[in-house]
Amino acid sequence: RQGFLEHRPRSLAAALRGFLASLPPLDALATPLGQLTCPALVVAGERDAGSLSSCRRLAALLPRAELVVVPDAGHVVNLEASAAFNAALLRYLDALPPEQG
Repeated sequence: RQGFLEHRPRSLAAALRGFLASLPPLDALATPLGQLTCPALVVAGERDAGSLSSCRRLAALLPRAELVVVPDAGHVVNLEASAAFNAALLRYLDALPPEQG
C-alpha cells in the first residue's frame, strides 16, 4: 500500500492502464503457455476480484501449474498475507524434484 501511496493517483492510474493495455489476452497465449514444461506456482488472493479469474485461467493453461488461493487476501498477497504466502511457496519449493544435471 505504501508503494502506491507514494505516487500521484492520476500518474499511477495512467501507468497501470498503459501496462495492462499492452498485455495480450491470456487466450492468445494458450498455445505457447501450454507448451511450457517447467513447474509453476500461481498465487492469488481470494479477495482479488480483478485478477483471481485470470490467475485461475493461467493455472489452467500451464500444464504443470499449481494454483494457491490465499483466503482473506487481496491483490498483493505476499504483503497482505505474508505467512500464508511464504508457507505456500516453501511447500511448493520443497515438493519440487531435485535438479538433474
